[in-house]
Amino acid sequence: MSDSNELVFKGSLIEYLEDNPKTPDRGRTARELYYGVIEDAINDTFYRNDVYKEVLRSLLSQLNLYYVDSRSESSKIKIHHGRQDRAVAKMFQENNIILPYASIFQFNVSNDGFKRKTGSIILEKKVWNDEARKAERVISIADVPVKVTYQLGIWTRYISDMDQISALVRNKFNPDLKLKTPFSDNLVAFLSEETDTSVVEVSDKEDRLIRKNFLIDTEFYIPSPQFKVTSTGRIEKFIIDATLPRNN
Repeated sequence: MSDSNELVFKGSLIEYLEDNPKTPDRGRTARELYYGVIEDAINDTFYRNDVYKEVLRSLLSQLNLYYVDSRSESSKIKIHHGRQDRAVAKMFQENNIILPYASIFQFNVSNDGFKRKTGSIILEKKVWNDEARKAERVISIADVPVKVTYQLGIWTRYISDMDQISALVRNKFNPDLKLKTPFSDNLVAFLSEETDTSVVEVSDKEDRLIRKNFLIDTEFYIPSPQFKVTSTGRIEKFIIDATLPRNN
């Protein structure tokens, strides 16, 4: 952490080493004081949290969709990130798209109330430091549990292509799809819904566009910033990358 905004724990109280030190309520426990300091540090800090991006990246790498055409040749299906509904419809009308085609995006995010922790909870663990050749104490507030749903959209020209791709998707989620990220290597994703959204009636001059949507559910924790604590109680630094504001 920046020397201009260093956090120190001294037995019965925690104080900021700044030009104008603040002294918290001495009646609070050490755990409550730690929680207050961590909360203040997080609120005053700009840092990156790429958990959503990493989960999506892992999901894309695991899907790896393909199909076998009428000539018994396999072709990989490109999966694009984002809502592609209008773009696909327009490109299809202009004969400017290669089918089959797929897209995926984050459809919904909600809190996981069953896993959510309440109160001023401090999590503590030991982390081995290879450089220092010793175990270090790390503390943090509870991570945020969330439920995230992704929508996978697939477009084809022929029902036979859609059938084999749909079967492949089902096989990949039998019974679930394992995901590995820098934050966790035991995430799982489940296939919760399959919906046919094809246009039933088209004009004589138009080709039929076959489309299906798959909803993919996964549950994980958004990690909270972690802090290294020395044997004397000093909150030394963020474990994750962070940019701390400096005093003017």
